[in-house]
Amino acid sequence: MPILELLELPEKTYLDLKQIAGMQGVTPLRLIEDWVQEYQKIDNLRQLRSEYQELIDKDLKRNLTEAGRVRLEIVCNEINEIEMRSKFSQSWETTATLIDQRFEDLKSALSALPNRQAEDQS
Repeated sequence: MPILELLELPEKTYLDLKQIAGMQGVTPLRLIEDWVQEYQKIDNLRQLRSEYQELIDKDLKRNLTEAGRVRLEIVCNEINEIEMRSKFSQSWETTATLIDQRFEDLKSALSALPNRQAEDQS
């Protein structure tokens, strides 16, 4: 296995890398591994989206075979799975959950208020 520690970097680059890694609580090596993994995910997603577009173009021209339809479904599922595991999606899910909770809190607060119709009839 190649040894990353033998990689020569300008001192400023190494210090920046070490600082970023420290802020994330990981080693510089782990930070680079994470970056490479993220790049691979992004590149895979780019390839899937390109294939998706090719398949959609064939479908629009009515040239998509049954095997192409099956592949299109697989590609769509893979894209959805990758996007659902993304940090953006996780952040969105957290935000949506918080919004839902706030709506529930508001509904509870509103239902706890006295009935306005009963006051009007008095």
